[in-house]
Amino acid sequence: MSAKIFLGMLFLAQCLLGLPQKAVAQQSGKIVIVHPAVGETITRDERDQYGLFPEIKGFQAAVFWQMPDSTYRIRITYFENGIKRILTKVLSREEVMRNYHDRIERMAALKDSGKPAGPEVSLHTKQGDIFTGRLIGMENDSVQCYLPEKEVQKVDIGDLETLTLVHHPSWKKMIYLSFAAAGIAGIIGLASGDDPPGWFSMTAEEKALVASVSTFTLGLVSSAFYNSIKAVDVKVPLNEQSLELKRLLVKRVIKGTYRAPKTLAASCYGSVLHIPEEGFMPGFEGRLSYSPKPLASIDFVYGKTSWKEEKSYTRVVQDDIYAFEKDLVKPKTQWYYWGFNVTLSSPRSVKYLPFLSWGFVLMNRSTVEHITTTRITHNYLLTGEDKEDRSEYQISSKEIWAMLNLSAGVQISLSRYIHLETSLNVLFGLPSYPMIKLGIQLRLPEEG
Repeated sequence: MSAKIFLGMLFLAQCLLGLPQKAVAQQSGKIVIVHPAVGETITRDERDQYGLFPEIKGFQAAVFWQMPDSTYRIRITYFENGIKRILTKVLSREEVMRNYHDRIERMAALKDSGKPAGPEVSLHTKQGDIFTGRLIGMENDSVQCYLPEKEVQKVDIGDLETLTLVHHPSWKKMIYLSFAAAGIAGIIGLASGDDPPGWFSMTAEEKALVASVSTFTLGLVSSAFYNSIKAVDVKVPLNEQSLELKRLLVKRVIKGTYRAPKTLAASCYGSVLHIPEEGFMPGFEGRLSYSPKPLASIDFVYGKTSWKEEKSYTRVVQDDIYAFEKDLVKPKTQWYYWGFNVTLSSPRSVKYLPFLSWGFVLMNRSTVEHITTTRITHNYLLTGEDKEDRSEYQISSKEIWAMLNLSAGVQISLSRYIHLETSLNVLFGLPSYPMIKLGIQLRLPEEG
């Protein structure tokens, strides 16, 4: 009897151990399709086509599972020395999207359109090799470049000496846009009708012609400026950089947010300055920056606030039996400043660049008093009437302070040439003035 029980338990154990892992996993998770191009199971052909799991030798198949705790597992089947093995990896959703979904998306778009998605680059290795093509991704410290021969060349990031961004002018597209804008301007000119008679009146046809020609000319000028910025090859020096910084620079190139050294940038900001006893004063600031290094700049700043009307008051100048004279004073103030800053940015993010800036500024407080003087002369002994005279004039005064400027903020890279910036500034002096700024930065043509 005991032998039968033992054999039954042995059979039950074999059944349990023989259950497919897929059936066990289904009890705690569900299969997810990482991308429609590959379906539920990534085959060996799809692995080769999309460049997935290059580190797995003898790859056979891979399945993605989503678990109840929102993590993901990859069940990879492969052969090693003729033995079938299964490897399970635990990943977060962000890792799945970044390393697998986005990569398949890029390669699928490349397959459908025949045009690679990525910046055009020229890769120079320490061994003297040069590869020119589209930079389509980076995986396991290997830079992947799609060559004109429709092959994917993998280059170890440690072997890269220089990466050059190759740019070409796009005249055709800009000329088409200029023609379209000129046509719209002409239609608007015709729709506005003839002007009433006058020394500068025009007919609808004349307005349409002038609007079309001027708009098209402006489009050509804008195209020339745009292409002068875009059609500049930029060298990304990698030879003497650490491996971590190389990774970050390559990621910025792929994302389109790389910043070259030796560049100029112009910025425009809206600001709110708080002045004790005067309250909040809106204003604007302009800045011109030179970057000797990718993450450092020397800035010249100039800003001013809007005029603020102060409370009017009346003062008596003369009051006797002969005359009465008073002044109505309407003061208004404006602040403006200029100076130099040194700005350092953090290299830890691809898109968001925290920065710290310090320097000095000269703060100028300009006050203008609009004075209306009313003088009443007592002539009732002679004529029986008082004589009233009124006059107006202005008095301007200026005060200047040298102050220390300290600011911290973050730049958000919208593209390689345009950045959104917000910061909190404190102007240290007697007293200190806090200021909040939000603006746009435009980077000028790069020298590389």
